Amino acid sequence: MTNKLDLLTLKGSVGIKYFYYLLTQVGLGDKKAYEIAQISAQTNAFLKDGGKKGIKAAKSLIDLEARWYNSVRNTDKPDYDCYSEDIYLAEVWCCWDFYARKYINDLKNNQNVPPFGFKKLIKDYTNIVDLGNGVGMSTAALKQTFPKNIVYGTNLKNTTQWKFNELLSEEYDYKLIDDLKKLPRNVEFVFASEYFEHFPDPINHLTDVLTYCNPKILVCANAFKPDSIGHFDNYSHGSEVLTPKEISKEFTKFLKDNGYTKLKTKLWNQRPTIYLRGGLHLL
Repeated sequence: MTNKLDLLTLKGSVGIKYFYYLLTQVGLGDKKAYEIAQISAQTNAFLKDGGKKGIKAAKSLIDLEARWYNSVRNTDKPDYDCYSEDIYLAEVWCCWDFYARKYINDLKNNQNVPPFGFKKLIKDYTNIVDLGNGVGMSTAALKQTFPKNIVYGTNLKNTTQWKFNELLSEEYDYKLIDDLKKLPRNVEFVFASEYFEHFPDPINHLTDVLTYCNPKILVCANAFKPDSIGHFDNYSHGSEVLTPKEISKEFTKFLKDNGYTKLKTKLWNQRPTIYLRGGLHLL
């Protein structure tokens, strides 16, 4: 492509068509790509409906979620192979389309982050990291939003999601990394959308993020409580086992104890949450 798509405006059926195109480009046949794209459309409709019109979740994703929670609740070994199922890509797309796309659009709106807007907090030519970036759409959208910055996406090698990222990173000029230790130090801005809840000990992983990235700004949209593939009923923190509500409080406390201040914004329900290292004087 010579004229790049504006990814933040790519929604609804237009977005699903682009997803279908990408699915075919990473080696999935037309029939499988169509199936996954249709399930994404159904899942988006289910999320938007919120139970008002009785739209149901896709059975294949319900079954995959049940498989995940069976492993979490009845064994001592979470079934991480769920992430490798092709059908899981439908949920990953919806995490972008329904959540991350909105978060980035909201951050672009200066009125949501007074007094000058979020973009004014980000210096040009600095590093931005998108953690656990799914199929890469959020990372590409961040590069479009901050074109003068160096943008990194993190993901796992030898996965279909990595193949998506190989395509999009070349098209949208971002860097793809499989290990936090390979990231540059002193990152300007870390974006973590629906990310930390996929770790059984999220604060331990947050420690790694702060150690290897040392971000000036951390933007999080955590969802510890809702059931979803890859989430846990309870979370570890040191020797303790905490409920989703408790781990959420500890997460915020840990950031505060490590020098981060939560920025008060006009974002709905404070999502995503913006933390500033060194406090509000950065404004």
